[in-house]
Amino acid sequence: MVGGRFAGSVPFQAAFTTYPWGLLGANVVAALLLLIGVRISLRRRTARRRAAVQAAAGAAPPPRGRELDELIDHVRGLGRRSIDREELVAFLEERRGGPVDLAALDRYLGLDRFAVSEQER
Repeated sequence: MVGGRFAGSVPFQAAFTTYPWGLLGANVVAALLLLIGVRISLRRRTARRRAAVQAAAGAAPPPRGRELDELIDHVRGLGRRSIDREELVAFLEERRGGPVDLAALDRYLGLDRFAVSEQER
């Protein structure tokens, strides 16, 4: 607060207040960076766990890149929009030059959830 007299006889006072908005903004930015770091850490952890579970289950990795393009070209060459399981197995065996892990293929395609176990029969 500042005070004084104008022309020696009229008193006056002037007051002002400030608030550290920059400090508040810096804290908000720091909190957001912390939350982003936690989110990235959790994503990495879940990705590692999924990879470990898939490796332990023996799941086949999804086809990528050229292999998937070749499969799409093969299906188009047949003049259809889809391919059944037997044709897919034959294509993969021909491409890889050996047998295909059918259990892993079924897990990858999601067919194992529809399979009836021996106990249910």
